[in-house]
Amino acid sequence: MDSLALIGLLWAILRIAVPYVMATLGGTVCERAGVINIALEGILLLSALGTALGAPYGVTAALASGIAAGVATALLYGLLVV
Repeated sequence: MDSLALIGLLWAILRIAVPYVMATLGGTVCERAGVINIALEGILLLSALGTALGAPYGVTAALASGIAAGVATALLYGLLVV
């Protein structure tokens, strides 16, 4: 395999794995706090949806809407569970 292709493959794996690693770390924090959070992937998907909906308005709006969607979903989950 060409070394440039291998570097590209490793970079793509790292880029794709980061959101799942962050969700896993969030699940670990929830477990340590005593709350079982089974909605981590749903929160991740709704954050991605919020980011996609905010993307036509610029990078800052996309980032803000993605964070707002994730926080709103987590707050709703926390309200319903706790």
